[in-house]
Amino acid sequence: MNEERIDSLERYLQLLETIEQTEVVLFRGQREKKDLLPKIARTDPSRDTTSIEKKMLNEFRRRAPMLLANADQLDDWDLLVHAQHFGMSTRLLDWTQNPLVALWFACGGTGDAEPFFVYSFRPPRDSFMDSKLLQLGPFSQGRTRVLKPMLNNARIVAQEGWFTVHRYSAKALRYVPLNVNTKLQDHLFILA
Repeated sequence: MNEERIDSLERYLQLLETIEQTEVVLFRGQREKKDLLPKIARTDPSRDTTSIEKKMLNEFRRRAPMLLANADQLDDWDLLVHAQHFGMSTRLLDWTQNPLVALWFACGGTGDAEPFFVYSFRPPRDSFMDSKLLQLGPFSQGRTRVLKPMLNNARIVAQEGWFTVHRYSAKALRYVPLNVNTKLQDHLFILA
């Protein structure tokens, strides 16, 4: 993973111009340089949380009609996206197509001069979810994938949101952070 130091908004914008524009370039802003893991795996990446997530999603489905007018029409993917934005710990890691949105999250909205980190991710073509993979559901993915969610809530639209969908690896006995994932780490670039 390549890293480039930045010290001003002007420099950030200049660097963005140098990033090769492929079909999809995703960005993620963080206040700290930590492993790229979804919230469900950050405390203990070695814990297989799949059964817990399924229970939480089922409970969210039961309660969703109080929050969402069309809850009965949503599949597990859509519910998971909504649950993520309501604060539930999931296997989804937020990304955006807008580098300024990522910068906002990296700075925490404060604009202070503390260190911050923006990741640029150019996913390889074979990492995107397709209709066949979507039918398998969020808990049956064979590896980390990229999800372009339905534009079914205001946050996804405003943040130009995308997700990486992580899984517990039975082989590695843990959730593998994107930044050390051997198939994806070479597609990451960090602006710090």
